[in-house]
Amino acid sequence: MIETEQVFVLIGITLITFLSILLLTSRKYRSSYNTYLALSLLSISVLIAKVNFFYFDNLLFQLSDYLRIEHLFSVFLYLYVFKIIKEHIKSSTYVLLLSPFLVFSIVYTLASITEDFEMDSLINALELFEPFEIYIILGFNFIMITMLLLKVKNSSSTSEFKKWMYVVLGGLIVVLGAFLITEFVELLLDIQLWSYLGIAASIFFILVTYNGVQQLEVQQELKQIKHISQKPKSTNTSYSTTNKLSHFENIQLLMTKEQLFKNPDLDRELLASKLGLSASSVTRILKEDAQINFNDFVNSYRIDLAKEMLLDERFNIFSLEAIGKEVGFKSRSTFYESFKKEVGIAPGKFKKEYRLSGILPNA
Repeated sequence: MIETEQVFVLIGITLITFLSILLLTSRKYRSSYNTYLALSLLSISVLIAKVNFFYFDNLLFQLSDYLRIEHLFSVFLYLYVFKIIKEHIKSSTYVLLLSPFLVFSIVYTLASITEDFEMDSLINALELFEPFEIYIILGFNFIMITMLLLKVKNSSSTSEFKKWMYVVLGGLIVVLGAFLITEFVELLLDIQLWSYLGIAASIFFILVTYNGVQQLEVQQELKQIKHISQKPKSTNTSYSTTNKLSHFENIQLLMTKEQLFKNPDLDRELLASKLGLSASSVTRILKEDAQINFNDFVNSYRIDLAKEMLLDERFNIFSLEAIGKEVGFKSRSTFYESFKKEVGIAPGKFKKEYRLSGILPNA
């Protein structure tokens, strides 16, 4: 009979499996690199199921016992990272990565076959070895994850991707460590902890993977947006050296010509350095010439460009989050809040109303 904790584990496994299928079949998320991520998630769900429902006697669980899937989840994750950073993997590396899975799967399959032929020596040897297999699994995956951490650190990937991978790989190390601790605690105290670990691992992988995939999709969209909207770079010299214009006019030029507002890290100090002024001077100039504070001034340029992109059919295929980040906002929530503050409605509604009426909302 399945206990309450195991029901939650089963729900977690189901959600991980659903997310994997979504990555494999959805038009939005389907890609060669997400295929490896989906396979890694499926491997994790099989491992969680084996640990928590090992006593089930049916064909599916017998098959999973022969195929040592637990040796695969970090392998697929390794291939996923290499695919993202566009680094080639040699055929010999594939063989090396898959060798633990192949060797152990073959050994356990042979043991099952020879059991009917009463080959006691092989079976006894396998029974003696089996308690140590978990340490081999943990050791192998720790090595793989450490290699991945170094690879991600030294790659030229975006900071968002690196942060996400640090969370995923760090979480995997914690989960593997928890597996090891759980094994010792259950042996010493004779209490069942696997279900709780399975629940925690399921929640972690669902939340982190979904968020990470979303962020990665946004990064891919940003690359496409930049390609579509790319313009020849200006050959003008730095606007901070233009003495014929007022400081406020130079600020406006920096925004319109250099599109400085698209830098999500833009602050008063950075703008002041472009003008050769102090940060307090920038604040004073904006207040005196435009009666506006720094954040609202910068966001007004971001919102204007966002409105242009929302009404441009070339950008219809892109998410609102990608458009918000392209114009300089750090997060979707900040984009929505700022857009609604200036325009009066959310960006999605702004786009929808214009499409239906052909008239600019609040124009």
